[in-house]
Amino acid sequence: MQESSHIKSNKKRDFVHPRAPISHRLFISIVSASLFFFIANSHAKPLSVRDTAPGRLDASRNANPSRLTASISEIEHNFIGPKSVVKFEVPIRRMENGERRNFIENCSAYAVQKTSKDYLLLSSWHCIDGYQWNRKAPSVKHAGKNVQPTLGESGGNMKQDWLLMTAPRAAFKNSLALTPLASEPVRPGEILHGFGWGGHTQSSRSTPKALTCRAMEVGQRLTLDCGFSKGDSGGLIARRINDGYEAVGIISEGDSSTVTYAYPLSRLPPQVSMQLLTISD
Repeated sequence: MQESSHIKSNKKRDFVHPRAPISHRLFISIVSASLFFFIANSHAKPLSVRDTAPGRLDASRNANPSRLTASISEIEHNFIGPKSVVKFEVPIRRMENGERRNFIENCSAYAVQKTSKDYLLLSSWHCIDGYQWNRKAPSVKHAGKNVQPTLGESGGNMKQDWLLMTAPRAAFKNSLALTPLASEPVRPGEILHGFGWGGHTQSSRSTPKALTCRAMEVGQRLTLDCGFSKGDSGGLIARRINDGYEAVGIISEGDSSTVTYAYPLSRLPPQVSMQLLTISD
């Protein structure tokens, strides 16, 4: 092995200026600090951005700050459901397995239109299947208000699983928003959004559950690839538009896991559609 000339024992060691090792150490320190700063900044992201929408904001990293702020606002808006979706509770009496059963049917509903006196809401017919008209009235709950609706027309069966009802406008003090009927029917493959109050934490949530669904089949009912559960029945299936949502369906049934069926609003009777489209405020 060849030896290095500066460590030979038979040669006078050259004098090295004391500033050289200091400069060398200083150079190493600066390089190390720069590398540490670069690595730390390349991995660090604000928790709100990373947790809210992983991956979506990566393309905006080199954008100007105002664009980044706009992107965050857009993402947050995407996860805010419309204020038209309410809880709908109905006292039910049914005969099951030869025994009389009394219980509260937990469902959802949503406001579509309003008059000078009332809100017009849609829900599922099966939510009132077994309701006794001489018993305690159903209730609609929203923003701390508990209001008794007036039940109106309905489809009367699972194939026509829709229900129209009204609730006094003054009771909500303008806290209830509207999701108007869509102008066009659903297309196969279209991406939709659903909202309902189902699930074990129904009573503790302050906003409805929100799921994104693809319309796999379109016909007498909508077949969606998302899993709404008990309590979501009567909830909203909507199309996203520039300034909010428009209603395209009513959550009806499903397997609570991968498939949800909804009643398409394009199949509502013409007189009901006209009533919901007519503005008489």
